[in-house]
Amino acid sequence: MEWFKHSTGSHEDPDISDAWDMFGDAGPLIFWTVLEVFGAEYSHLKDGWLTLSISYFERKTRRKFQKSEKILEFFQNRSRIYFQKGQQSISITIPKFIKIASNWTIRPKDKPTWSPTEAPTEAPTAKEEEEKKKRRRREEETEQRFKIFWESYPKRKSKGQAEKAFLKINPDEQLLETIVSKIEQAKTSEDWLKEKGKYIPYPATWLNAKGWEDELIINTNNKPTTPKDNFTDCKSCGKRTYKPDLNADGLCIKCENAANIQGVAHA
Repeated sequence: MEWFKHSTGSHEDPDISDAWDMFGDAGPLIFWTVLEVFGAEYSHLKDGWLTLSISYFERKTRRKFQKSEKILEFFQNRSRIYFQKGQQSISITIPKFIKIASNWTIRPKDKPTWSPTEAPTEAPTAKEEEEKKKRRRREEETEQRFKIFWESYPKRKSKGQAEKAFLKINPDEQLLETIVSKIEQAKTSEDWLKEKGKYIPYPATWLNAKGWEDELIINTNNKPTTPKDNFTDCKSCGKRTYKPDLNADGLCIKCENAANIQGVAHA
């Protein structure tokens, strides 16, 4: 394939824009480099997968693979690029690539084409845009809930593994409240107090074992914290909120932002 369609508004694509915000210039750089490498070999692919050596991938992206892997995982979660990593190689596929390919690239070689025609790419519908917004909101809510869990847990080690275990559970507000409450109780248990917390499990281990369902032997010298001690209602919207996330006026982040915007509008 000699070329593929590139929209002039690509930099405003929600996924590319998010990657740019999260990873800086490396976000769009990895995305477009992968598309170009994939496109160069597209006509030779049989099963839709392109396999490259990791060293070749590093030369093309001009960075170590470990730095690119997080970005590839991001686009994989957004269903834009899928990859499988081997010991010395990486396999890549882009299922929607044909949608940005033009008729020029797929024309029969023995038939002349005077000029390239439009690619069969449709603009995102309002429904698709709304779905993306909902997905981002869910991701933001999950990140906020993990933050609450992480700040509550006394042994903050192996954060990446903890995030994976937390995402697997993906607790709602009610379950998160139960988890945080159990952590506060466990902090006063004999096992967790023994030898200055030496036997407190790693957070990922505790989550995978559903530690919030364990029966605890509580040290009666320390009163466990109840859920009501950790959560309270936002004074504006009434939503149950983790206390450290309320501002001095008792407002949650969402209501605080709304108040700030309203203040600017009246200024």
